[in-house]
Amino acid sequence: MRFDSLWKESQATAADAEAVLPMVPEGTHVGTVKWVKWDTKDEVKSSDNKDGTVLLVLVDVHGYKPFWSNIPAHYRGKIEALCRAASIDTPDPSVDWDEQELKGRAVTVDVLHAISRAGNQYVKVEKWKPGPKPLPAAIRKAPPRTPAQKADAAVKAAGGDDDIPF
Repeated sequence: MRFDSLWKESQATAADAEAVLPMVPEGTHVGTVKWVKWDTKDEVKSSDNKDGTVLLVLVDVHGYKPFWSNIPAHYRGKIEALCRAASIDTPDPSVDWDEQELKGRAVTVDVLHAISRAGNQYVKVEKWKPGPKPLPAAIRKAPPRTPAQKADAAVKAAGGDDDIPF
């Protein structure tokens, strides 16, 4: 008889495994943006941000417990720094921006340990370090080549350079 489906201690979950991971040490680390979402928080409400809108970002550094970074929506410089760290274009204020573009991107961060008002220790992102510059949009989203364009490229690669079919 197997007891793995009956006994709870054999059913370890990802959350259990994450709980035993150590906190990211202070310093510079490379991680991956695992989750990103807009939310509201009362503590960031101000005259510039009446709703208290924040960008919640979960960063995972391999071998350590993932940590959160909350960026108030009116902190343009920090949101742009996050985009530069993820090597994506910074948001254009006049165009809708999809924050999901950050998901899965590698980022380099300088982190410190801080103590919350409740007395809990947490990881605080001190600086988002810029990554490589993003490719121009025309290169990132190049339209697929048509069969005629592929054939033309093959002819030119073979040494032919005229359009005469004989």
